[in-house]
Amino acid sequence: MLDENDADYFFPNQPFVKQRIFTTAFDKLNELSAAGEFLGATILAYSIFEDRLCAAIVIASEAQGVTQPKKGLIDVPLKLRIKKLKNLGALDDSSYGELISMVDTRNKLTHRMMWKFDCFHLDHVTEVKKQINKVKSIIRRYQRIAKANSELALREP
Repeated sequence: MLDENDADYFFPNQPFVKQRIFTTAFDKLNELSAAGEFLGATILAYSIFEDRLCAAIVIASEAQGVTQPKKGLIDVPLKLRIKKLKNLGALDDSSYGELISMVDTRNKLTHRMMWKFDCFHLDHVTEVKKQINKVKSIIRRYQRIAKANSELALREP
């Protein structure tokens, strides 16, 4: 069993472990949403989003031949990670604005939560899930680019 001191505790390397973790997280997210537990659902949705954002940065970087350290990326402020993804050419201005706006909403909700726990709604969860899907499409696009690049490199003499 892994504990917090193990390297793979927060950053598992095996794809099947990652898939199991995401399946469990999305199942819990849907369970919380269905139960009307929007505070927990929103927090979990943002956690999933942040992980997917880090994955998108790493994959987009690698597809462009840039090595991106994986471990320290999670410590970079969220808006700077979004800017990094934009600088990699993975986000257009509109998507960049949507993601920054979502982060601003997260910050506002976090500060309001002390005063009013019912400030979280299904709309917040739905918006974060929409952005998770957008980032997943970026990941898939850059995975295809990386695969094409590696196949091209294998064909070169």
